Amino acid sequence: LRNLYSAMGRLDQTDITYVHGSSSYSKKMPELADSQKRQRYASAIRKLPAPLVFGLRAAGQLKYEYHLNKICKKSNPFSIYHETSFTPPKLAGFPTVYSVYDLSLRRYKETQPKDRVWLFEYFIKTRLPHARHILTISEFIKQEIMDEFKIPSSRITAVSLAPDPLFTPASETAIRT
Repeated sequence: LRNLYSAMGRLDQTDITYVHGSSSYSKKMPELADSQKRQRYASAIRKLPAPLVFGLRAAGQLKYEYHLNKICKKSNPFSIYHETSFTPPKLAGFPTVYSVYDLSLRRYKETQPKDRVWLFEYFIKTRLPHARHILTISEFIKQEIMDEFKIPSSRITAVSLAPDPLFTPASETAIRT
């Protein structure tokens, strides 16, 4: 996504705003997340009962949605909202684009933590119908979304994933240094 937003930022007439948590937004792309901190959090939360984790995560997501709607009503920071999380917020008065990478949380429930499956099911069912448009990574996933949620093809676009420019052939000099 960093590549997508960087490329969009170079287009004329494009103004990108990033939402940070539940209370702020800025024109600056967020720093990369601390993966070790995230892993420690995930390990700790997995020790709690699934219904409790679901409740905490759902409450956090609904709080985020509430504050995001509040920010939007107060300052109108953007004309379209793009969400990449599998728990997209429902925004009042803004066209939304959701990215749905796959339906593995629905197709392979037994391989996922129960709270994550429950969270996905609740938010995808209640929020996806409100999306102005949906982006996905393949024609196969597009068809699955159409079949599972009865969303017309015209509201879904399949966009193949592309590698980060970092992953390009290196020169011999670069390899040796």
